Amino acid sequence: MREEFEDPGLAGWRVDSAGGQARVSDSVLHLEEKPGGETRFPLLWRNDAFPADSDFVVEIRFRFSRVTPYGVTIGLGSRFYDGTRYFEEGPPVPGIEDILSIHHFDESFHILLLGQVVWEGRPGDEQWHDVRLAQERGKYILSVDAVERARIAASLRAVSTFLGNPAIERYTGPWTWLDVDYLRVSQCAAWSRSISYLPLLLKAP
Repeated sequence: MREEFEDPGLAGWRVDSAGGQARVSDSVLHLEEKPGGETRFPLLWRNDAFPADSDFVVEIRFRFSRVTPYGVTIGLGSRFYDGTRYFEEGPPVPGIEDILSIHHFDESFHILLLGQVVWEGRPGDEQWHDVRLAQERGKYILSVDAVERARIAASLRAVSTFLGNPAIERYTGPWTWLDVDYLRVSQCAAWSRSISYLPLLLKAP
């Protein structure tokens, strides 16, 4: 899958806008809550991006802006996701960000890999960042801005991905905004002295 966000209709994604905006402009996806504040944030998800039985690489370029106490997430999970939301004080939907969770709110900017904090940024950072996650021979390798940050062995396989936040807050408020330049998934075509990755799905121009 090579999602460059050139399609304003967001083909392939399931979208719950929660009254806000999930819009594409200049090949960038912009997620913003309903003007005036909301208890929910826009949510996009899909379950068709990852190969079932081969190694793969995920590349994501993103930034958060107008950071607030209501955080926003990019998640990769080991379970199928149907867009179910949950109340903030209740248990989250299991298995939808247990592989990778990139989360930013006003007190923390961090990346979890398999439940472990492997990278921490500066809260309030509005710069673009590039994350690369490779699953290779039974381990996950994470790089942030071209610097390797973690290698963790695991048998979990990615099934779903989501952008936004599935939580429902008790009180209306402003949310952190999320921009995503691209989300690419490539699968391993062959193992040799070098690794060749092929896109799972190439979007039509």
